[in-house]
Amino acid sequence: MRLINKDGKERARKLTILRKDIKEGGEQRYYIHFSEPGDLRDTAFMVWKNIGKDDDRWLFIPAVRMVKRIAANDKRSSFVGSDFNYEDVSGREVGEDKHEYVKDDNFNGNPVFMIKSIPKGNVTEYSYVLRWIDKATFLR
Repeated sequence: MRLINKDGKERARKLTILRKDIKEGGEQRYYIHFSEPGDLRDTAFMVWKNIGKDDDRWLFIPAVRMVKRIAANDKRSSFVGSDFNYEDVSGREVGEDKHEYVKDDNFNGNPVFMIKSIPKGNVTEYSYVLRWIDKATFLR
């Protein structure tokens, strides 16, 4: 995750995201683990996306060895100091965004598609997200 402020100053977060589809129709499990920078190392965020009801969200804070439940209505709080909020990283349905092919690219030496995802409606704090999708595995 690259965070770039209005002055062009960049901060980086290194993380791993795992997702498992539980049921066709939307039920999913997300797990996000941070390995860098040091102040976020071993921080973890878990989401259970539920069909027809609010999602369940938890944040593990290693410095105090505490798991904090994130309230379902807390959708606009900043996620680990980024411009993303909890709703953004809890996963979005494909149909919630308009997707545009930008170009073929390389990411960490792998051939990828660069895709621009633009939220439909005024539901997020940002105008678009760029994603790099691996051409071989179709993972991002």
